[in-house]
Amino acid sequence: MVVCNFAVAGCEYFSPGVNPVSEETPTPSPVLPVDTSCPAILNTVVREVYDAEHPGAFAFVITFDEFIESGCIEDPSKWIVEVRTSGGEKLTTENGDIEVYEVTVDGEKVTVTAQVMEGSIPSGRYRFELRGCAVFDEYGNFCCSYSGSICYTKPTCEVCVEECPLGGSLCD
Repeated sequence: MVVCNFAVAGCEYFSPGVNPVSEETPTPSPVLPVDTSCPAILNTVVREVYDAEHPGAFAFVITFDEFIESGCIEDPSKWIVEVRTSGGEKLTTENGDIEVYEVTVDGEKVTVTAQVMEGSIPSGRYRFELRGCAVFDEYGNFCCSYSGSICYTKPTCEVCVEECPLGGSLCD
């Protein structure tokens, strides 16, 4: 058995950036909070899209609180869209009334573009749901489902109102 002992005389360890002659105590770096929550939706806007190939098109622009990554969020089949019109009609992707045909991601924004299969984009409550798809932030935090809704009123009035003019439980 061989045993080795090393002795170094007159040697001190100094951290990089620390002046060994200085008597000052270095100021510790501030401790940043650790992000442990999945990305959250901050804002959703629905707007009409003018597309000659897709009449009746509209888009949800969903803004998250941080940049997102996902291997499936751009798959149109992962999105369920529903429109409850001001007349009480229910249009859905599940019934074939609406088709999601494009989804794009740009940093913290997701744009889901769809079309009403028959007719034009109606006024009403627009609802979206992302199913079976994990959405990650840069730290690996994730959630597997997101949903939201927003009221959309076609700009046909001379004087527009700030609140949803559809009234009743539809926009509450």
